[in-house]
Amino acid sequence: MGNNAYDDKMIVTENNIKDIPISDKDKDLLNALLQDLEEINHNLPLHIFDICIDWIDKHTEYSPERVDPCPDYYGMYRLWQGNKTLGIEMDLEVLDYVLAVLNDIFEDDY
Repeated sequence: MGNNAYDDKMIVTENNIKDIPISDKDKDLLNALLQDLEEINHNLPLHIFDICIDWIDKHTEYSPERVDPCPDYYGMYRLWQGNKTLGIEMDLEVLDYVLAVLNDIFEDDY
């Protein structure tokens, strides 16, 4: 792995949702979001990499060089496309909204 903090990803799949320490209700929602994401990826133009969900499974490391508070993104989600993030770290509710918007965009346009 490289030096970038984003190199270590825990890509969410149907097989590893059971390992994420969240409630069963949240696991059900995450499973549904994976199905939505599969539909979104199906509707993407062919030249675009599939989008995936990353669950942040590590606590943010404190750096003595920082003068501002260091936010901890443990337990949050990110969207990835290829090797770049889409948007910001988000909780499950925001991820649900973001995927709904993406679904509306790509369902209507492609």
